[in-house]
Amino acid sequence: MIIYTMNRACLGLFFGLTLSACGTQEKSPLALMTSQYASRVLGGGAPQDEMTMEQLRAILTPEVVDQFGGSVLLVETVDKGTAAGFLPVAVNGSAITWMTQDGQASVSTQNGALIATRGFGFDLLSAEAPPAFKHGDMPSSQTRQFQHLDGENQVVTTRYTCDYSRGGSSIQEHCHTVEHDFINTYKATKTGKVLHSRQWISPQIGYVVLEAVN
Repeated sequence: MIIYTMNRACLGLFFGLTLSACGTQEKSPLALMTSQYASRVLGGGAPQDEMTMEQLRAILTPEVVDQFGGSVLLVETVDKGTAAGFLPVAVNGSAITWMTQDGQASVSTQNGALIATRGFGFDLLSAEAPPAFKHGDMPSSQTRQFQHLDGENQVVTTRYTCDYSRGGSSIQEHCHTVEHDFINTYKATKTGKVLHSRQWISPQIGYVVLEAVN
């Protein structure tokens, strides 16, 4: 059951809509500043102002992030080198759905790991979540099921054996079958909160970098 949803007007705040949509009577200079760099990247159509991760980090000062409820997820497609900010729109237990301002792209995470994407063109339809990355509780191996669409628009299910190794705050997840493998990397706190990661979506999209800004 979804226990939290964000008003679409408030979601639009990230791209410069007036704060009155969320109950404030005047425009914020910080919100106006971010609107200059709004982007529709990540498979949602032709980009308007393509941004890099470094540019978004520079814009998203603590004061700006506070205006969005204190949580923004930066998502960068590694092959394209472009990035966008996603805001939380729904929370269901440990799963969070994050969405762009136009609603054309979203990612879902569970304990910081990707479990679904939409709007990227060749999406991850669903994935079983890996184990929580709490220090001392992580298994050495786990089977994860991933679902994608093939060229005939049919759902293909693949079960990967995923092996885990940890060195301090860095975690490596090597998922493999006989025919294919990929490596996800995570930076997590001792309590298991993922701060930064590089995760695989699909053969066509490749990897994305996720970075939580709080």
